[in-house]
Amino acid sequence: MIKTFEAIDFDFDPQKIESISDQYILHLSTFSNLFEGAISLLDGLKSKYQLHVITNGFEIVQHHKIKNSGLSSYFKNVFTAEKVGYKKPHPIIFEHALDHTQTNAHNSLMIGDSLEADVLGAMNIGMQAIHFNSHNEPQHDHCPMVENLDEISIML
Repeated sequence: MIKTFEAIDFDFDPQKIESISDQYILHLSTFSNLFEGAISLLDGLKSKYQLHVITNGFEIVQHHKIKNSGLSSYFKNVFTAEKVGYKKPHPIIFEHALDHTQTNAHNSLMIGDSLEADVLGAMNIGMQAIHFNSHNEPQHDHCPMVENLDEISIML
């Protein structure tokens, strides 16, 4: 934010901007709304698979959101763009997760809500994908596309 204010030649107090940024990040992590069917889907998946998160979110925010949502016990690893240094759909964030979990793309499935970042990013390195279309993106034929989480349970 400091660079933004400097770019528009706006007078500001850098300490206040830093404080606002810190408060914003902490506030983000307090939101813990889950989609209907999330817990039952995760219960079913956890009994069969190792589950991990690959996210473009900030490290501290994502860990707090997962904890505040009661989801920590479901995921073995959380790979953030901030920590890895690359955002989805860049192949390096996916490859980092695969290397760290000692698996390969062909044995991995990405369930994501973004066609570009999640689905195409994963498929471009050979992963399978399911598109949870929570943002009403246009229909496509790249992979299975579902409108609710219960549909995923039926597929797997």
